[in-house]
Amino acid sequence: MREGARETPAGTESRPPQVLRLQTTRDRAAALAAVASTVEDWSGEWTATADGGELRLPVEAGLRRGFVRGHVTATAANGGSALTLQIVEARWWVHRIAVALLLGAAIPATAGVLWPFVPAVAPLVPLGLVLGVASWLAILARLRHRGPAEFLADVEAALEEPKAGVAEDPPPPIAPR
Repeated sequence: MREGARETPAGTESRPPQVLRLQTTRDRAAALAAVASTVEDWSGEWTATADGGELRLPVEAGLRRGFVRGHVTATAANGGSALTLQIVEARWWVHRIAVALLLGAAIPATAGVLWPFVPAVAPLVPLGLVLGVASWLAILARLRHRGPAEFLADVEAALEEPKAGVAEDPPPPIAPR
C-alpha cells in the first residue's frame, strides 16, 4: 500500500483541506461556546473534543445545497484566542426541484423573446411572462449563500455581542413638552 495515498470519489480532484482562521479577544472557552451556539443556530451538529470539536454544517450556494464537515481548534493567543476551522469534507448537490421549476418557466418564457420572429408563439407570451415572474419570486429571489466563511462571520458576531450579565445604559426618560 502506498504511503500518503488518499481515496477520492470518481471524477473529483484531490485538494488540500480548506483552513479558515479567526482571531478574537475573548478566551478559549467563550470562543468554543460561541461556535457551539452558532452551530445550533445553523441547525448543524457539534461534538466537543479536548482541543475544540467536530462540526457538520448545512451549506447553500445558489441552486446547490450540501454540508461541510470540519474540525475546529481553539488555541490561546496573545490576549485572546484563535479559532481554526479545517474543512475535512464538503458535499454538494443540485436542488433539483428548483432547477425543474426554472426550466419549466424558461421554456414558455422564450416565447416572450421569439414572438416577433415566430408569430405563432405570440399567444404564449402572457403565459411566459407569468411563469417567468413566478419563478423569479419563488426561486431566484430566495437564493442564499451560506458557507464556512459566513459561519465564522456569525461566530465573530456572537463573540462581539455584549455579555449577558452586563446591563446596558438605560435610555434617557422621555420628558413631556
